[in-house]
Amino acid sequence: MGKSRFCYSILAASMLGACATTPSGSDLTVGALDVAPVQTTAGSPITINSSIDNSGLYETQSPAAMAIDLFVDPATGPIAPLTAWRQGDGETLAPGASAADIARIRMPLNIAPGNYSVCAIADPDNEIAEANEANNRECAPVEILAGAPRAADLIIENVSVIKAVDASLKLRVRIRNAGALPTDRAFRIMAFARHPRTPLVFVDCPVSQGQLSAGSPISCGYVVRTDPIAPGQSADIDGYFAFAIEGAGRFPINWIGPGEGPARTRRTIDFMVDGCFPPLDGSRVECVIDEIDELNNFKSRTLKTR
Repeated sequence: MGKSRFCYSILAASMLGACATTPSGSDLTVGALDVAPVQTTAGSPITINSSIDNSGLYETQSPAAMAIDLFVDPATGPIAPLTAWRQGDGETLAPGASAADIARIRMPLNIAPGNYSVCAIADPDNEIAEANEANNRECAPVEILAGAPRAADLIIENVSVIKAVDASLKLRVRIRNAGALPTDRAFRIMAFARHPRTPLVFVDCPVSQGQLSAGSPISCGYVVRTDPIAPGQSADIDGYFAFAIEGAGRFPINWIGPGEGPARTRRTIDFMVDGCFPPLDGSRVECVIDEIDELNNFKSRTLKTR
């Protein structure tokens, strides 16, 4: 398959026939397959670096793809899919070229301790004709140890009001890492209204009444924790909250008459740390920390807001 075959006969005194086969086409192989760590527990995060090489003489006519699965024995079928990827639409792989991918995933939860193989297969659906169809797979060993999943797990322990500043409330959010690994990158704390879930302003500087009344853009940054939080440790993160829709320029206004103080309303606000579940309005997902439990990232607080 994937070869250009031709036969020709040489008419000579002996009437001998000769046949030749000339390889052509692309030839996809697994250029790299690295799994880290090589010892882990079920449900824990792993990183898989993989690449596809075109060792053939011709460019592929369609995007190259790879599937990576978990095997008890590479000679038998896979027990669980791990990841899969392909080049973008319209891309091809030239002779001698490579395409690479990095996947950060979790090991399946329902596997027993023991020795396994992570196997990568280039062109798993045989979409590309190749000079050699027998060299498309490579495997790497991995050992599943007994024990709980190893990952961070962020929860909000408390949301407290420090004071009112301009048209915003200065809040202190206490975050605890209830997991087994430290956080390894910056993460965000957000606020949401309910019914429907809508992202609200929670930023790193005070918000003025003029900004709220005029619908002016708020030139503050997000509330972000950049330093790692070790397992079992807590950290306090301060921010400024206003009951205004984040990034939309739509602000609810409670008009104030002469001599009246700012009108305030009690509202229940949901705070979320590093959320993997986006609001229903299409806002971007802020989810960067791989966690044991992605469903325990919320804390509600009733606040008196303008």
